[in-house]
Amino acid sequence: MPRYAIIDDTDPGLVYTGDWQLLTNPVYSRAPEYKGTTHVTNDPTATVTYQFYGAELAVFGTIDTPNGVHNATFSVTPNAVSLTHFNQTGDVPSLQGGNVPTTHVELFTSGSLVAGSYTMTITAEGVKRGGAAFYLDFLTVLLPDSVNIGSERVIVDDTDTQWNFQGPWTMGRISGNYL
Repeated sequence: MPRYAIIDDTDPGLVYTGDWQLLTNPVYSRAPEYKGTTHVTNDPTATVTYQFYGAELAVFGTIDTPNGVHNATFSVTPNAVSLTHFNQTGDVPSLQGGNVPTTHVELFTSGSLVAGSYTMTITAEGVKRGGAAFYLDFLTVLLPDSVNIGSERVIVDDTDTQWNFQGPWTMGRISGNYL
């Protein structure tokens, strides 16, 4: 069974540089951010780094479009994922509702990695003061079976075979990955 650790934006392992603000009120009250917090920046020099041991990493955040869609770059080192611009792959779905913020959007995924130690870096280089902001809500890290997760929070996807659905359930498909 794949096990994904959830790393909240307030985790002390995340190292923020530049002008970041911690928001404790939801960007969109009908779909609040994970654990009620998110970090936001309009500083094009702002970065956040995270060192992890795992076999995949994903970054989730909020997209709020009144000032356009943010741009940012993501990388995973050493030798894992070269500099990737936000939605360079086209995997982020077009959002409905125009000016309605969308939370829990997968902004980046490393794809499969050889289990090991890595450093993820996000640079908010495409944002500008008064323009679209970059919101970081949480990360997920695919943990190898050899890692003892202790009391950490994990995600078990609804497609995992350990779930036993009874009654009139149907499998729905939404483009993109959401939590």
